[in-house]
Amino acid sequence: MITGSGNVFGAVVEQPAAASSSVSNSRQFPFRGREDSGLNVTENSSALPIDVVVDRPADGVVVASVAGEVDMLTAPALRAVVLAELEDCTVLVIDLTKVGFLGSAGLAVLVEASHEAQRRQVELRLVAAGRSVQRPLEITGLTEVLTTFPSREDAVGAPG
Repeated sequence: MITGSGNVFGAVVEQPAAASSSVSNSRQFPFRGREDSGLNVTENSSALPIDVVVDRPADGVVVASVAGEVDMLTAPALRAVVLAELEDCTVLVIDLTKVGFLGSAGLAVLVEASHEAQRRQVELRLVAAGRSVQRPLEITGLTEVLTTFPSREDAVGAPG
């Protein structure tokens, strides 16, 4: 069990590469569990419905695949992973294919990630294929600001 005191920064659980993909440099960031005193990050609880798996399919390219719901409880976990991964890449792909809900806190994380990526000269690409992600992006006008792709393969393979 990894426990944080109200935040999840630095909470990293190494995952064997075979468990998530054939890429040997893959990590999973399971953010789950909650106590009255703060946020707990555990491997077996499922109170917070989000998982983030990070892969590096090519030099300088990082893919953060998000699964679950991105709301005010889980957005800080996504933020922590995204900001940490921006430090070590030239292209960051946030794959939201398996996101069932994208709330305003999640949208705020994406906007912050976009600003931070620009500041660091990192290209940010979103995979936003499903209605649960595409609709909030469209309603807020973020499809005009953020670069979206219909699939992970398209996002990773797009020319930089």
